Amino acid sequence: MDNRRRRRSTGRALELVAVFLLVPALVWLLRLAELRPPVVPALLTCTVVATFLFARRYPDIFARALRPWYSQLELGRIVSLFVANAILLGGFVWFAEREWFLDLPLNRPGIWVVLVASYPVLSVVPQEFLFRVWFFRRYRRLFPSPFWRIASSALFFGFAHIVYGNVITVGLATVGGVLFAWTYHRTRSLWAVALEHAAYGLFLFTIGLGRHFDSAGL
Repeated sequence: MDNRRRRRSTGRALELVAVFLLVPALVWLLRLAELRPPVVPALLTCTVVATFLFARRYPDIFARALRPWYSQLELGRIVSLFVANAILLGGFVWFAEREWFLDLPLNRPGIWVVLVASYPVLSVVPQEFLFRVWFFRRYRRLFPSPFWRIASSALFFGFAHIVYGNVITVGLATVGGVLFAWTYHRTRSLWAVALEHAAYGLFLFTIGLGRHFDSAGL
């Protein structure tokens, strides 16, 4: 039994390295070579496969993550943190990168509207499923304590953003990853963490920081 568990843990560790380290590194190298790998289609494909496997292997966790969610306490915490961080981020862009402030909604409102409508579904939900729902259950034996589960989820999430090729993106994603992993740990709800992620992501695109996360040349 111990040998079987060790083999399983080794397999999970190799899987973790391949999916969350090697794949982003490969995409980053392809972009350095001035190739433009299809990031969003690849993310959606991985999510579809992972969702199918996860639903078959962990139906109880899958059902819990997808159930309707509402918590006045947690929603209040999410909103309070968002408002405080929005003030800081908005102030930073206003003083440091004022030429980009509100660039997308003011100068390209059509693109901004499409982004608002599509980003939560095509980007946020797949990311949160992979980095929170899948990650927390699939690799819980590798990171048995909540602290390390949250920290590792955030670090891998931040590293995945190396595909955009700048330090600002990786840094913001890592900090965001801590918030999102903490929320998922507290709620175990995909919808709760997707709501939080979508709020921050759309706010970044609106105020001008989203250009650092742009894989489509918006």
